[in-house]
Amino acid sequence: MLSLEQRAEADNNTLGKHGLLFRNRIRRAEKLDDHHHSYWGLRVAERFEQKFGNGARVWENAEWIPQVDDFKNWILNAEAGVSAPIAKSLDVRLTIQDTYNNEPAAGRLKNDLRLL
Repeated sequence: MLSLEQRAEADNNTLGKHGLLFRNRIRRAEKLDDHHHSYWGLRVAERFEQKFGNGARVWENAEWIPQVDDFKNWILNAEAGVSAPIAKSLDVRLTIQDTYNNEPAAGRLKNDLRLL
């Protein structure tokens, strides 16, 4: 993936990023479609992270990647989480991740939601 990005930051918090990227996508639906598809994509993303004095933190990020020559083909990735230390070098973490592909490969669902 080739990417050109511009970032805006304040303290420890990244406020946003945007740019242009080339994404090499492989569409596979359990070996039903092994064709390689490449396209230029526009990446619009944002990220926020707040760190607390006790080592805990919360964060969220999202990115929207439409195909430059076909805006109907896009992917949306999002994540949110919380982390807190329970020992000097051990944290407990809860994360939710969502990937939505507007035009998925044949036999695949559009949405993939994970709780980690």
